Amino acid sequence: MGTQVPLEAFQNIILDDAVVKDIDPKTWTMHGIAKRPVSSPSSSSTELSVAEKFRLAFEERDNRLAPKRAKNARQHQRRAARDMLLMNTSAKAVVLASQASKSLHSRNL
Repeated sequence: MGTQVPLEAFQNIILDDAVVKDIDPKTWTMHGIAKRPVSSPSSSSTELSVAEKFRLAFEERDNRLAPKRAKNARQHQRRAARDMLLMNTSAKAVVLASQASKSLHSRNL
């Protein structure tokens, strides 16, 4: 019927080619910004491997979160001690008696 295949359907046509060919190459250049030279990982002896970067990031995160882990451990220890007191009826009686005597003593002042 006379239908024409669009250019984008051909494998040898780059899809962005029609758009990019009309743009002046000078618009792609950035003024005042120096490009960093791209070097291969083997040529740079100071560049760290990906595994080493991950290890260092893990250590940094671990050190940053250490105080929070210690705080949580102390909190769990306090809660465990409190729960043990609440389960032990004689210890609970001593705590309640202590609180009662404190409140009576404060009222007498």
